[in-house]
Amino acid sequence: MSTLSIPSHVQRADVQHKPVGYAWRGAADFTRENDKLAEQLNAMSLRARLAVATAIAEWIFWRLRPETDFDAPLRMIEAAWASNLDVRYGRTPTQSEHEDRKGPVNGVLRASKDILANVLRGYKGESGPAVTSRAVYLYFLARHVLPEKGPFDAWLKAVVKRLTALYPNEEGQLGEPVPREALDPDVEFQKDSAPQRFADLLAGLAPADNPYLRSPEDMLSEGFSGTPYRIS
Repeated sequence: MSTLSIPSHVQRADVQHKPVGYAWRGAADFTRENDKLAEQLNAMSLRARLAVATAIAEWIFWRLRPETDFDAPLRMIEAAWASNLDVRYGRTPTQSEHEDRKGPVNGVLRASKDILANVLRGYKGESGPAVTSRAVYLYFLARHVLPEKGPFDAWLKAVVKRLTALYPNEEGQLGEPVPREALDPDVEFQKDSAPQRFADLLAGLAPADNPYLRSPEDMLSEGFSGTPYRIS
């Protein structure tokens, strides 16, 4: 069971228990470009872009959570937040999975999970364009499924402003790790709180129950120094 709960800004937007009234055509509903958003994302660090993509995936997941028991998307979200601290925490599937999950609820959630997995692949390869383009896909997917666009758009505007100021793009660098709380406008976030926030996140993760997280043993074999899932 995940320790992640619905963020206050998503809860306040009242997105759950609303009719699923949108059509679902698959990739046609999100494979689009938004030059303005891409430019805004490119102004922040690669880790900040990963954080934005992960937080958008949370909007999608929590909007549809009451309609399904499909929790693989939340497991991928957990892996993405952990990977923001150290890329070795997360692992992505090597082949297609959950292909039986279809339709306007589970099909959307599978798409969001797969897009976030591609964001992680781009992040691991330090490919800014891949991370940015997939974050834009998640943006379009979120706007497709949310009952009201206004709260999401206001949230994104606030987050872009905050992260561009705190985590600007510095050529050739991943940037500092960006914790989940930095994406919550309700939190008066300070960068010096990041280590403790990541420590709290890691303490709540259960890699044995999450196929997208590496085990402590695998982390060490990947060259991780220290104690996996702990910040000393």
